Amino acid sequence: MLKFLTAFLLAFILSFAICIYTLFPWWSFTIGIFFIGYYFNLNAFLTFFSNFMGVAACWFFWAVYKDYNNNHILSIKMSQILMHSNRYEILYFISALIGGILGGFAALAGKNMQRIMTEKRKKDYIPLDEL
Repeated sequence: MLKFLTAFLLAFILSFAICIYTLFPWWSFTIGIFFIGYYFNLNAFLTFFSNFMGVAACWFFWAVYKDYNNNHILSIKMSQILMHSNRYEILYFISALIGGILGGFAALAGKNMQRIMTEKRKKDYIPLDEL
């Protein structure tokens, strides 16, 4: 449970810091999330879910913050174009879903890389008594 919460918080903080305080593209947080998935020894579901929730929470709160600061001007226009309604709140959840899926799959890729690397090490291991 502690590893799950740590991975969640690291995903939240890392995606916030990389996307907000750097000049990298919007998808660059996936590189950091990849390493979170690689280094935390969780099963595949918990790896995906913890990073999904961390990144989704970050993107949700950032979308709400940015939208509140401009009095919902752009989000109302986007919701009128995309959904033919003034329900701009749905865009927060869509944004969080997109970021969460990217973060979850990046962490899952890191977990699979960890699995591949540990299996390769086991195959390369030759006991000394067989030499």
